[in-house]
Amino acid sequence: MHKVILVMLLSVVSNCAMAQWEEILVSGNQTLYVNRATIKKVGSRVQMWSMTDFSGKTSFPSIAELREYDCKKNQERTLTSDIHARHMGKGAILDSLKPSADEPNDMSELSPQDQIPQLVLNIACGKK
Repeated sequence: MHKVILVMLLSVVSNCAMAQWEEILVSGNQTLYVNRATIKKVGSRVQMWSMTDFSGKTSFPSIAELREYDCKKNQERTLTSDIHARHMGKGAILDSLKPSADEPNDMSELSPQDQIPQLVLNIACGKK
């Protein structure tokens, strides 16, 4: 009986976590998602997780990234990139990329041509 209850609870928790990923763009073999529930204000900046899910033959099915945005200066930087073995950020993390302490990880300014990063920045900053 306890196993049945545990399985039901895990199913509910798993479905809730999936529901937080919101599809915002499909382009070619890539689908971009954001998780608005992860928006966190840090000083004058905001952080949010996004995920790119790849279809077709690829060496990694999905990448989840934690990015930081400066809403006033229209800038962004990547804090963490996790490469997952399965779609939708599931499965083992094959690699986790973070800037090292001796690497510059400066904010980079977005230009009008940066349509996809600009879309994600707008969501993180509450402009969309």
